[in-house]
Amino acid sequence: MQIALNSVPSARPAEPMTPTVDKLGKVGKEKLRKTSRAVSEQRKAEQFLKEMDLIDFLHVNDFFGDNVNEPRLGHFGRKEQVWPIHIAAELGDADLLRRLLRAKADATQETSAGRRAIDLAAEADQRGSHGQVIDLLRAGVTCCSAREALTLL
Repeated sequence: MQIALNSVPSARPAEPMTPTVDKLGKVGKEKLRKTSRAVSEQRKAEQFLKEMDLIDFLHVNDFFGDNVNEPRLGHFGRKEQVWPIHIAAELGDADLLRRLLRAKADATQETSAGRRAIDLAAEADQRGSHGQVIDLLRAGVTCCSAREALTLL
């Protein structure tokens, strides 16, 4: 038995699974606003914790204040003057490096001995342990917020 294709009734397009804002009603819109506020507050809290982690990193590593572009004050055991980005690169911490770049750290800054962050990461690398850091520095990645990115366009 053959069925003619043109005799099959056309199906109505399915309703979207998620309702549009217009269909939510007053109570639904209020729930959506509360959820949006909660997500926004969560993001702000996470950002604050990341900033505090960065400030803790600076203080633990004997950097003065919270300026990511200031060299370390005299430090015993190290003959050259370094900046926060050099320590992050040497540690191989890609997340910390991103936070420093987001805070406008200069990836091209050289130590007093003329070494860059990528040089320190390459020297400390053992079988790819610093691969992400090296890739970030090699690519010349600059981290910024979405709003800052839009202003660059």
